[in-house]
Amino acid sequence: MADKAMRIVYVAGAYRARTIFGVLWNILKARWVAIKLWKWGYAVICPHMNTALFPHEGRIDYIKGDLAMLDRLKEGHDCLVLIPGWQKSTGANDELERAHNISLKVYEWQYDKDFLKAKGLRER
Repeated sequence: MADKAMRIVYVAGAYRARTIFGVLWNILKARWVAIKLWKWGYAVICPHMNTALFPHEGRIDYIKGDLAMLDRLKEGHDCLVLIPGWQKSTGANDELERAHNISLKVYEWQYDKDFLKAKGLRER
């Protein structure tokens, strides 16, 4: 019997900040959400961890790469999760727009985490 494909969750939220401590805080917030989602049975793409503390000069290429990963997610199967503070992030807003363009389901962590937990654990 073939294993059921894991749902992939893409975590979107602010990365940049005025200080290195703000950047670290944003990375750790995204990491915490990603860890929870993995524990609940999802495969997780967390761009914050993928490029954690990379040099700032290449930001545009990083966003292009993030959007390329997002484009590979499957409509009706995978989803995007927005973490608190996403509204202030240009990158997260770009990711949200792309998710809508490719018809991905979108959830907000602070409102939908209980639903995501129940769904993930149920589908394990």
